[in-house]
Amino acid sequence: MEKVMSSKNAPRTRKRAHIVLISFLLAAIFLAANIFRLDVLLFDFYKNKAFEQITTTSAVRASRGVIYDANMNILASSTSSWRIFISPRAMKERIKETKEDIVDILSEEL
Repeated sequence: MEKVMSSKNAPRTRKRAHIVLISFLLAAIFLAANIFRLDVLLFDFYKNKAFEQITTTSAVRASRGVIYDANMNILASSTSSWRIFISPRAMKERIKETKEDIVDILSEEL
């Protein structure tokens, strides 16, 4: 009698298995499409967002000139300052990790 019951439930079980399989396939396709959209189609948007997060703009005070002592020795002067960020990924692509190459790249950028 159990064999008869299991054979009656077999088509229903297969149908459920197919529904679960199709659901997982649709979910996988949806996830793959979203990954493609984020990585390929929206690459420039997120690249610019990342660039905006790592770069800053700050107000620079007006140059005050040079301050001398009584003997005309410079006590203080206005100078430019730079903050430098080096991307490890960009460095791997461009150099072989020697000090001279790093100096060359930084001097090109500045």
